[in-house]
Amino acid sequence: MIAPVMITYMLICFTCFDFAPNFYAELTGFADCQFYQDYWNSTNFDEYQRKWNKLVHEYLFRHWYLEFLARYRTASFTAMVMTVFFSVLFHELCLTVIFRQVSWYLSAQQLCQILWILLLRPMQKTILGNLVHWGGILVGVSMSTYLYFYDYSNFYYLHQ
Repeated sequence: MIAPVMITYMLICFTCFDFAPNFYAELTGFADCQFYQDYWNSTNFDEYQRKWNKLVHEYLFRHWYLEFLARYRTASFTAMVMTVFFSVLFHELCLTVIFRQVSWYLSAQQLCQILWILLLRPMQKTILGNLVHWGGILVGVSMSTYLYFYDYSNFYYLHQ
């Protein structure tokens, strides 16, 4: 299931985070935006999260991370954890609305990314780090997609 899930995932990401913003930018005449960087060369999840969706990264950085630093005078690690926590809650809310039930698979994976970032620091900026990173993306996206659709199909079958 990895290949069809990843193809679908990449098509959805392309549509939502490349095609739609570029189309909107062309319509508004503001076509010099940069919506992503070279995320395919990322060697860890930290770098990937900063590069693959610049719109979301800039929003979270400006309106959550910097707010925690400036307004609440927290440490940078605390601000990072609170920003990730907000992102986790937002993603879980979106998936709860889509699937009409609460499943914490994506939340668990997002929180595990903090641990992966710390554990894989020695492989940063290496080809092995890039391979491990993309292996994690392939397995993680496929596994969470399978689990969410499995829960959804059971929920749908039980409530017919």
